[in-house]
Amino acid sequence: MNSNTDPNITLIKTEFEIMLERFSAGDSTAVTKYMQFPALGINTPTTVFNTIEEFINFVDSYPLQEDYSYTKSDRMDIYPIGGPIYCLDYDYSRFNDHDELLSEGRGIYLYSNETGSWKVFSFWNGDRE
Repeated sequence: MNSNTDPNITLIKTEFEIMLERFSAGDSTAVTKYMQFPALGINTPTTVFNTIEEFINFVDSYPLQEDYSYTKSDRMDIYPIGGPIYCLDYDYSRFNDHDELLSEGRGIYLYSNETGSWKVFSFWNGDRE
């Protein structure tokens, strides 16, 4: 099934874009609405977020550049990987409020529809290579 005929891809893309806007706005509580708990962050160190509060603390302490303003998606691919699980793979650029590039990276987010809506249950973010 391709992205033109799979309605789940459109739903996941919309949910992710809203979550990214909330992240850029620094609204960690709103970001949690797009997460399924427990959630697994596969970064260094790998972290299991059992509660919303643990995730909020993580987002609030996320090491962004001091003058960070927003993140722009440069490329996004979403595809089913088996059963009710989809993978969102994207490249991003982070900017300051003068639209100057601060950094580039890549993120991989795993989604499921276990709760009745598409939510992230595992994610990884890192430098773009």
